Amino acid sequence: MEKSSQILVPRGIRFSCSSCSNCCLQWPVPLTQNDYERISGLSPLAEKETFRPLRSSRENLQAFTHTLEKRENGTCEFLSEENLCKIHQDFGIEAKPSICRLFPYTFTVTPDAVLASLSFASTAVLSNSGSLLSDQIDTLTSQYELYKGLFKPNAELWQSLQLIDGEALPWRDFKKLDDDFSELLYSENCEQNKAPTNLAEKLRKFSEKVQGLLKNPSDAEKEPRLESRPKIVDQILLKHLERLYFPADVFKNDKYDLDARAMLGEMVAAPQSISFGQGKEARKYADLISIKLSGLAPEIEELIDRFLYLRFFSKLFFGPGFHHLSLLAGLHHLTTLHVILRLKIKQWMLLNDADAISFLELAELLRKLERRLTQLDLSAQSQSMLEVLLCSPVRQQRILFLSA
Repeated sequence: MEKSSQILVPRGIRFSCSSCSNCCLQWPVPLTQNDYERISGLSPLAEKETFRPLRSSRENLQAFTHTLEKRENGTCEFLSEENLCKIHQDFGIEAKPSICRLFPYTFTVTPDAVLASLSFASTAVLSNSGSLLSDQIDTLTSQYELYKGLFKPNAELWQSLQLIDGEALPWRDFKKLDDDFSELLYSENCEQNKAPTNLAEKLRKFSEKVQGLLKNPSDAEKEPRLESRPKIVDQILLKHLERLYFPADVFKNDKYDLDARAMLGEMVAAPQSISFGQGKEARKYADLISIKLSGLAPEIEELIDRFLYLRFFSKLFFGPGFHHLSLLAGLHHLTTLHVILRLKIKQWMLLNDADAISFLELAELLRKLERRLTQLDLSAQSQSMLEVLLCSPVRQQRILFLSA
């Protein structure tokens, strides 16, 4: 049940539609029954083969009954040669699928407020161009009404949080933690139109603060007994997360769960060495470690920071926001995403014999990552494995070393 309608926005985040049409490329488009009936009646645009019944057990898809099929090249059936929506052109914005009208706005409903955010699938979001979200309160209010009709948010879900698995974290205690951390988060950027920077280091400090609240800190280091050396376990974890988030063919791969059995089997087998990446793109960790990213361009660092910041601000990293991971495991997963992104940058530099990655190349990596995180459907087994492997502060220190 919704508790609050106060909409909070992240600092320094901008968006105005750039008509890039990237949201019409490859992304699945779920339809409500009303969407389906309305659009299927828009003859001659719609044909029966345009739609496919959608049957999903995922809670966040219960409002949707069909999906729009894509053309062979991955574009939406209603995308014109000018990269414009034919439905919008011919029948107005209200005729478009609800999810298209909502994009790229996202909302997280907590007991205290509604947190507004944006999807990194949007080119304008990636470039942080357009109007500040703080200047879009009327738009956000109307978009939130649309969101509520699709996803039926329940703020009560945030009352059952965990510090680590088995150690409860009441919302009021988390809120105090979150408020205290905000002082650190915004300490270097006092202006309302500036997003915070140096997110990885700040998240590390927040993790240390959370660790200080554990009743028994050694509980965070519990993990299955494995023959593999700890560093090899770290590398296997990163390898499988990279495969999940960056499959060889992101548009054909429809497996949105971690292969927990294969990952555990590899850890039990105790290999002597592990590579990062797949196929011809695979590289040895030693080669990746040898590349230092201390000289990344400011716009590259800023883009990564904004990605981490929006997921943190909107609470899409733990609890109901991310597969009910505990706060500590969720924080460590967020910093692990940071490490994987930096390893992908190193991998790209090796593959292309380049000294730096371009903004556009990193933007495409983030677009792929956003797509996979949005579609993720982790099994209970995968959630449990991530909870165990990600909670360890010692493992996080080792993993962070790889991203330097």
